[in-house]
Amino acid sequence: MWYNLIYQIEKGQYSMKTAKFKPEIHLDRESVIPLRVQIVEQMRRDIIRNRLPAETRLISERQLADELEINRNTVHQAYEQLALEGLLRGIDLRGGGMKISEKAPDHYKNPFPSLNLILPYRFSEQLKSLSRLGFEIVAAIMDRAADLKISVSITALPEPTLAPEQIREWLESFIPRSIGTITIGQRNFCFDPVFEELLKDRTIPHIFVSGTSRYPHISSIVPDIRPGVREMLDCLRKSGHRNLCVLSQGERIKAQFQNCAHERGKAISAFAEQKGMSASRIDVGNDPIDAAAIVDKVLALKPRPTALCAHNDRIAELVMDELIARGFRIPEDFSVTGYDDVCGKYELSTINHSRFDLGCQAVDILAELFDHGVPGDAIHKTVKSRFINKKTISDAKQEKSR
Repeated sequence: MWYNLIYQIEKGQYSMKTAKFKPEIHLDRESVIPLRVQIVEQMRRDIIRNRLPAETRLISERQLADELEINRNTVHQAYEQLALEGLLRGIDLRGGGMKISEKAPDHYKNPFPSLNLILPYRFSEQLKSLSRLGFEIVAAIMDRAADLKISVSITALPEPTLAPEQIREWLESFIPRSIGTITIGQRNFCFDPVFEELLKDRTIPHIFVSGTSRYPHISSIVPDIRPGVREMLDCLRKSGHRNLCVLSQGERIKAQFQNCAHERGKAISAFAEQKGMSASRIDVGNDPIDAAAIVDKVLALKPRPTALCAHNDRIAELVMDELIARGFRIPEDFSVTGYDDVCGKYELSTINHSRFDLGCQAVDILAELFDHGVPGDAIHKTVKSRFINKKTISDAKQEKSR
């Protein structure tokens, strides 16, 4: 069962020296609600919120009474009420005291568990920018969660200008009721304080889909591009290609959500060199893509490459349009490959991986961590890619003629 002793230590709630849990209680002495009831409600929330393991000891009645500056009998009544509910039980040792009951974990899991899917923007805005591939991931998350009888709450990041206390309120609005968080991206490449606070929280499991985090407690499910890239390079080599140009994108971007696609160009170049190919690399820049400038750089390379490997199918299509407009033939003059298998204009040879598998495994990882994880645990998995050879690779005739 997922519980967060690290979070408690950071908040001063759990002392490794005394091995006793101190609930975080704020009494409203002006309220009509009795102090005993306030203590019960806040302790119940704190125990369930932190999913404390059975046998965890609480600070004594006297310590809590002194801390709250109230009568010890009020605390005693609150402890007794929580014991009746099955959250606490007495310690059968000299000195007594209370500890978390072995029945307490039964209270932790919501009978209707839910996970939070974090979107960079409000859903209406996200619909405008979410690609078909992005929808495949979201659909897979929904379907797999339904299979496991987990509901999905779609949560948009609030404005980054929120004050720290408002950010914490936002987190508290969904984290206590969630088994975990799935993130599929961030709204921009600038530092986002709201997103950062979400990343820091260790109370529930958190997983990135198609991205990685610098925080070790955040899990990931990413594509493994190696199988598809190796198949593509083998095909190019078999066709006589030795000079490859990789059209990469986003290599210099350092973000809180590090999109694994930004490492694609560097990885392909490294694999090509391992196979004895010469691999130059051109950074195509951010959108809008300047295909004419890219082709100018390709034609200026010495020796001129006979094969181009684009960051994705969209860039491959734009570059092919420009090459054809200049009188070059595809694939006779340049063999071209892409990534994503979404090109509709050309029968483009490409690499792809299953977005549906990414979404399904993200849900499975959250469920596994929530049920069996401990603080700091993270699971990292991959989905294999594959090469799809269509009609944009041919023999390196141009290379032979030079």
